[in-house]
Amino acid sequence: MKYKVIVAEEEKTKNLEGKSFVVEYDGPESDLLNRIHSLLQNRGRQVSPINGDEYQADFLDNLAHDLRSPLNSILLLSQLMQRNMERNLTEKQIMSVGSIYDAGQELLKLINDMIDLSRIDTGKIVVDIKSFHLTSLVDWVNDAFARVMGKANLAFIIEAAIELPTEVVNDQGKIEKILKHLIDNAMQNTDKGEIKVRVRQIQAEEATIYCMPLKSLAIEVLDTGIGIAADKLTAIFEPFVRLETVMSRKHRGNGLGLTHAQKLAARLGGAICVHSEVGKGSDFTLLVPFEAA
Repeated sequence: MKYKVIVAEEEKTKNLEGKSFVVEYDGPESDLLNRIHSLLQNRGRQVSPINGDEYQADFLDNLAHDLRSPLNSILLLSQLMQRNMERNLTEKQIMSVGSIYDAGQELLKLINDMIDLSRIDTGKIVVDIKSFHLTSLVDWVNDAFARVMGKANLAFIIEAAIELPTEVVNDQGKIEKILKHLIDNAMQNTDKGEIKVRVRQIQAEEATIYCMPLKSLAIEVLDTGIGIAADKLTAIFEPFVRLETVMSRKHRGNGLGLTHAQKLAARLGGAICVHSEVGKGSDFTLLVPFEAA
């Protein structure tokens, strides 16, 4: 495809007076920015190397800001309408407003997940490594999910091994984000039975297989859901991949949760491994290193 791009140079440089010039280019769109970059360098311009991921991250940041403002207004107004303080809405209308609110929350989650993924890919995500009590992590899991599990009629079990250290050093907030994605995924694929979160220290065999230090946490999220076929275990970590099942049609996620969890785990020096059997359930295990505080 042919392109004709007008490049405006606002500054005067040693070798070139400030003015505009035309770039004519016949080639793939993906190489257009690199062509302009090379031409500017040849004309004496001091330019930084082009990083497509950074352009994408900046674009998504700006887009997210423009989307969040009206979306937050929609969420706030729909939440107020749900309260029906003037008692002028029917039950059906209140349910419809609730659907608007739920859809807005899903859209906001999608926007936030896309931004987070972009920041991880460009190295812009900030990791806050510090000491924290493991009991606070266990308490967070219980507080965040016990009630919603009850509403879904699922048994929710949390187990913590007694040999674990009292305090560890890593990014508690990021670990919580990863666990949220893993537990959300378990709920989307489990219609009955239980979901269990088990916190323990990594086993020697696991450490060898996944090249992890022996001072690593292993946090398992086990469910009694539909399970995943062996040939799909790799694909589920790709962006926007959803398993087409009856359960997935009832509880559709945005297809980014497991991708986000895997990349975030890698950013913390860890990994996510999964074992699953169709019809029996799945076991997602977060492996993350720690140093005893």
